Amino acid sequence: MSVRLRNAEFLEFSKQIEGTGLKNNQAMRIAARRIGGFIEIEPIVRDTIQQISRRFDDIATSINELTQTASSSIDVKEATMEAFLNERHHLGLQLIRLEQQLQYILNVSHRRTDGRQRLDQYATAFQD
Repeated sequence: MSVRLRNAEFLEFSKQIEGTGLKNNQAMRIAARRIGGFIEIEPIVRDTIQQISRRFDDIATSINELTQTASSSIDVKEATMEAFLNERHHLGLQLIRLEQQLQYILNVSHRRTDGRQRLDQYATAFQD
């Protein structure tokens, strides 16, 4: 696919992506893919997923520690069970967060609708 821009359009496009770390052709590909509904994971979504992943690591470590202490005395077992239930609750919350993020990323119709709405907004602006 080839795209022609007027010099003023090219300069404005370049100015808008300045500071993003993207090259002009990369930004244009992202825009075209997004309009087509392809996956473009925004930095905030990627960061959220990385945070969730780190939390999973913390929870797994806690569960391993609880498993090791579970063979101790009755008092320790009761405290261990309470801590285990608490960690299980946190794990459930993180799984819900992860599912929400994955649904957002994988929702092709949302991405296509979002891209189409942006095109319609631009088209309307140019018609006025």
